[in-house]
Amino acid sequence: MGKLKFVFFCLIILGIMGYACKKIEVDDKTLVERKFVGRWPLKTHIEIDFKNNAILRNDTTSFTTAATIDTLIYTSDMKFTKGTSTVNYSIDPTGENITYTTTPDSTWRINFLRVNSIILSHQRVETIGADRYVYYVEEQLIK
Repeated sequence: MGKLKFVFFCLIILGIMGYACKKIEVDDKTLVERKFVGRWPLKTHIEIDFKNNAILRNDTTSFTTAATIDTLIYTSDMKFTKGTSTVNYSIDPTGENITYTTTPDSTWRINFLRVNSIILSHQRVETIGADRYVYYVEEQLIK
């Protein structure tokens, strides 16, 4: 009978603790903004250029030594620093895109976001005469 009272007492305590926990709703934008803050070394930079669905250029750069790695810095006051240039950035309400306030504005898609890894991609389409050009850039950031 003593064990039954102990189990019952533990269940009541767990129920009280569960009820007392305050549930906070976090929207996607806030969650993504919090994940971005910090220093992010650029691990891989990929550029692919297409002309009418044929690959013109496929260039992948992997940064392996400390001398070649660019570190991207995102701050909580929505500032982005790469090298010596600093611009503002914003996250869209769905948390799927990041926009940098450059001229012209540059919007990148957030393909992958984890605690220690981010993959961003940018695609630009241009039509010149009858030719359709697609420029694709992807960057992998790893802490």
